Amino acid sequence: MAINEDSQFTLREAVSLYLEYLVGVRRASPHTVKAYQTDLLQFVVWTGDDHSPKGADLATNAMVSGYVSHLKQQKYSSATQARKIASIKGLSKFCRSMEYTSSDFSDHVARPRVTSTLPKAISVHLVQQLIQATAETDEPYRARDRALLETLYATGLRVSELLGINIRDIDFEDRILRCYGKGNRERIVPIHDEAVFHLEEYLRSARTQLLRSDSQNAVFLNRFGKRLSRQGFWLMIRRYGSMIDPNEAISPHTLRHSFATHMIEGGAPISYVQAMLGHRSVSTTEVYNHVATQYIREEFETAHSRVAKRA
Repeated sequence: MAINEDSQFTLREAVSLYLEYLVGVRRASPHTVKAYQTDLLQFVVWTGDDHSPKGADLATNAMVSGYVSHLKQQKYSSATQARKIASIKGLSKFCRSMEYTSSDFSDHVARPRVTSTLPKAISVHLVQQLIQATAETDEPYRARDRALLETLYATGLRVSELLGINIRDIDFEDRILRCYGKGNRERIVPIHDEAVFHLEEYLRSARTQLLRSDSQNAVFLNRFGKRLSRQGFWLMIRRYGSMIDPNEAISPHTLRHSFATHMIEGGAPISYVQAMLGHRSVSTTEVYNHVATQYIREEFETAHSRVAKRA
C-alpha cells in the first residue's frame, strides 16, 4: 500500500485523528475514548514523538516492542497491559487503513494472556444493608442515593448506562427504561415496583432541590445540579460500603455482578440475564453460572459450619 504523501503527521497528531474516528465513526463511549486517549498519550510521551513529522515512521516495530517491555518492567497487571497494547493495535490498524504508515507497526506484538478472575458478588443480605445505609444520609441525597442503588440492583446496568439515563428514558407506566450501552447500543430493560417507587419519590422532591436549570435532563444529579459523575457515584458506594462492612470493597460493578449472580441463582434463564446485562455473547454471561455455584457453595459451607457448632 502506498503512503499518502499529504499525510505527514506526528504520532500525537495521528492519535488525535484516531480518537476523532472512535467518536465520529465507531461511536465509542466517552469512557472508552478517555481510556484510549490516556493509554495512547502515555505511549506518545514514552516515544518522545511530540512534534517532528515521521511520515511512514510514525512508529516502528522496535518502538512498540520496547514499550511493551517497559509496561512489563513497570509491573502493570496483565489486564492493563492488554488494554494498552489493544489501544496501540487499534491506532496502528487505523493509520494503516488511512495510508499514514507503510506497515502495521504492532502486528508482531501479541496481547498478554489475561488471568481470568470470577466477578465478585455479595450476598442478598449485604445488598439490602447497603441500600438501607442510605437512610443515614440527609435529604436530598438520601432519596437520590436510594433511587440509584435500587435502580442499579434492579437492572444490573453498567455505571455509564445508569448515570446516562435522562428523564425521557423512563416509562413509569410500563415500568421500563431505556439505556445506551457499549457502542451506543440502545437497550430496553424492565424495572420492578420497588425501584420504580424510589425513582418516583426522588424525582418528585429531591431532584427538584438539586436542579439548577430546567434544561438539565439527567435523572441523577450532583450537588451542583449537573449529571452525577462516575467518580462521585463510586465514592458514594464506597462510603456506604464502609458503613456496613469496612473489610468489603464494594464498588458499583459489585452490584452489577451481584444482580446477575442472584438472578441466575434464582433460576432466571441465562438468555434473560444476557439481555439485561447487554452482553453480545452468551459466553460472557455464562461466567455468572460459576459465580452463582461458588456463592451457593460458600453459603452452604457457612450454614453447615453453624449447624456443626450447634451440634
